[in-house]
Order: sequence, then structure tokens, then C-alpha cells
Amino acid sequence: MRLIPWWYVCLTFTFLIPASVGFTVGAVSADGFVRLPLALSGLAFTSLSVAAFIALVLPKRRRTPAPDLDRSVTIKAPAALVTCTVLGLAAMTLAGVLWGTALALQPAVLDSPRLMFFAVLIGVAALASLPEWWRLCTGRLHRWQVILGPDDFTYRGYKHDVTIPWERIRGAVTQKRKPAGVRVERKGTKPGVVIPITAFRIPAGQFIDEINKRRR
Repeated sequence: MRLIPWWYVCLTFTFLIPASVGFTVGAVSADGFVRLPLALSGLAFTSLSVAAFIALVLPKRRRTPAPDLDRSVTIKAPAALVTCTVLGLAAMTLAGVLWGTALALQPAVLDSPRLMFFAVLIGVAALASLPEWWRLCTGRLHRWQVILGPDDFTYRGYKHDVTIPWERIRGAVTQKRKPAGVRVERKGTKPGVVIPITAFRIPAGQFIDEINKRRR
């Protein structure tokens, strides 16, 4: 069963690809210092497009996870997805800083509605990414991974770092939205933990099977 609808995939690329092409073409045709922030903006959206392709388009396939020495099984987000996401955010943040510099060095940019649109778009995106950089630098932003240990279940991803003993887990079920993935339900009143399926290369069904066969 596909959890991410095709309309959402198409909408994502309808934004990312034209932005990537627009910034890249703008960098080639621009003059002066403004070419640098345009090029970085193009790199940012290209990297995010590749990350979106890995997360949303490449098919999920079942894989046999290799156990660690302590019999734990660790399932990590693909390195290419993480690298492209971080590279895209880094390029976008730096581009935002350089756009401000370009406006100071080349005030004529203000006379171009197209360049001003690019500057505002990247400026807003760069400002929005600052809290994530602060979390990353303080060790509170994690690479997506699931650790199926002999005694407990751990999910680390983005802002989350949760460990639950197996005896406190009721089971795992599919969650279709917000985000689409696998919801690990706890016993008692505490809310469950959601594993976003877009961050991994294995299907939701394998996560459910691996979790349910280990719970007690």
C-alpha cells in the first residue's frame, strides 16, 4: 500500500524543480556578486529535489536487517537522503546571508522584480531553517533511525529521541497521514511514536512485522 499519494509527490516537485531551474538559469545569466547567491540557491533546491526523489519516488523494498553484536537491529535513513537534506539547508542558509550582502553591494537588485522575488523566497527559507541549525549544533537534531534492541525499542529522528521497553508496547500499525508511516502504540495513556516512512528505504509493512514480532 502506498502511503504517500501521487498528488502530494507531484505538488512537491512542481515547486522544487522550477525553483531549482530558475535559480540555476538566473545564476548563469546574472552579472556581478548576485550570481553567487543565485548559484547557491540553485544548489539548495537541487539538493532538496534529490532528497525528495529518494524519499518520495524510489520504491521501498524489504531488506534483511543485519543484527549488531548485542542482537540489536539498527535501521537508518539512507546516507544520500541525509546528505542532500543537510547540503540543501546549508546552501539555503548561506544563500540567505549572501542575498543580504548582494542587496548592500548591488542596490540595483531592488529594481528587478524577479531578483527581489528570489531574494525574498530564499530569505524566508533561510530564516525558517535557523532553529533547525541551532538544534543540529546542540545535538538535538538526529539522523532518522530505528533501533530494535533485545530489551527495548528506540526511535531517533529529527527532534525525537524515544526509547520504550518492549513490554510497554502494544503493537505497530500503519498511519496514513501527519506524517505517513508506522505508529508504535504504547500501553497506558502515553501517546504513540510515529516513524515517518519517507525517511527510510524499507516499507511500512516490514517495520510493523519487525516490531510486532519482538514485543512481549
